[in-house]
Amino acid sequence: MLVILLHPVHVWLRRHRVPEVISLVAFVVVIFGVLVAIGAIIVLSLARLATILPRYAGSASELLRLIGVRLTEFGVGRDQIQVALSAFDLNRLRGPIATVLGRLTSLIATSVFLFSLLIFLSVEATSAGPA
Repeated sequence: MLVILLHPVHVWLRRHRVPEVISLVAFVVVIFGVLVAIGAIIVLSLARLATILPRYAGSASELLRLIGVRLTEFGVGRDQIQVALSAFDLNRLRGPIATVLGRLTSLIATSVFLFSLLIFLSVEATSAGPA
């Protein structure tokens, strides 16, 4: 998808008589730049979420208390409410968020490697010509 979206960069460079090798290298660099930017945005967003999430613990506790009050009004027993509400703890989300962040970083690195492999294989295939 990125290759299709960024192909005009390659076309523009070729139209301005930039040699094929230089325009191809510039095209690959632009694609990697976009991938790195997208990966950085995702990683930074998840890191920011992990730092902001504890601030909402008080609001979440109040919300859970209000839910408990409403459930009591509907006839649910206090013991059942305590069991259900004790399962919610926002501080326990730090570990899973850190795990997701680590796995996402690994996924991005693997994707960049595989994407580079595909690009270089396609460049080699198009420049090989007839045997």
